[in-house]
Amino acid sequence: AQAAILALGLLCASTGYAEIPQRVRGLLQTRLELSISDLRTVDRGRPVARSLRAGDRREIAAAGAVLVEVPTEFFLHRFEDIVSFKQSPIVREIGKFGDPPRLEEMDRLTFEPADLDALRRCRVEDCDIQLSAGQIQRIQATVDWSKADARARANRVLRELLFEYVERYRHAGNQALLEYANDKAPLRISDEVRLLVAHSGELLRGVPEFSEAVLGSARPLPGSSEFIYWSKEQFGLKPVVSITHVTIYHPRRSDVPDVVIASKQIYASRYVAGSLAITLGVGESANSPSFYMVYANRTRPRAFPPVVGGLVRRVAQGQ
Repeated sequence: AQAAILALGLLCASTGYAEIPQRVRGLLQTRLELSISDLRTVDRGRPVARSLRAGDRREIAAAGAVLVEVPTEFFLHRFEDIVSFKQSPIVREIGKFGDPPRLEEMDRLTFEPADLDALRRCRVEDCDIQLSAGQIQRIQATVDWSKADARARANRVLRELLFEYVERYRHAGNQALLEYANDKAPLRISDEVRLLVAHSGELLRGVPEFSEAVLGSARPLPGSSEFIYWSKEQFGLKPVVSITHVTIYHPRRSDVPDVVIASKQIYASRYVAGSLAITLGVGESANSPSFYMVYANRTRPRAFPPVVGGLVRRVAQGQ
């Protein structure tokens, strides 16, 4: 879902040769385990991409590195305008929450008619859309499926439920993350986030304070900024509505990257149990006109039957 980050890197990549500074070379070799051939490719201004070792059989992990021919601050300015930044044929709808968020910021979000029809049959432990038990029960209690406007009403209720969830998350952090109750085996997003952070240990080495922030530390992290956005993206056979919390951190230490970004998925309407993208940016100096970017994504699909699970993994790995 974070492919737009790599896309900007591709657009900005230099076509000339640039000798990678030792500080950057160490980052690429130790954190991505790039080969000499990979390093030469990045040296020449071309991107490299590779699969990472997955934390377990359910996880899909991939990463890339590229030289970006703009200053870090320029990239961050564009990235923070996430609605424009993520524009692509895959992203069908998107919106960014303000501080504080407002329900109207979700007005453009529409669930698919087939999904809204499926909600008519939705029950705890048996629902096509990932929701908590309380959310499923509220939908059935507030939507009169015999009315002509049932779809529109269900769409409004879903937006309200997700907005209230964002509000709770902003105040309570990971303690407020949902437990999906659409299947017989309940799934806690907080458990998925802990695994994803643990499996990203090499990329996050040297910034334990940032790992704590991603895990939901109540203490504000100095030198960081954040925002939350929602999107509906074409993912395989059906679109996925998701909500993502982005944290941008400037460690301001020479032994770690100049900027560290975590894009933590806190909701997905289907397929995905958890997803975490880590972006690292490091330049030759603080005022460098370009920087090297590492992007890594770890995604944990839901547990599916083997045939379906294989299809989901192939689609996710490709995207």
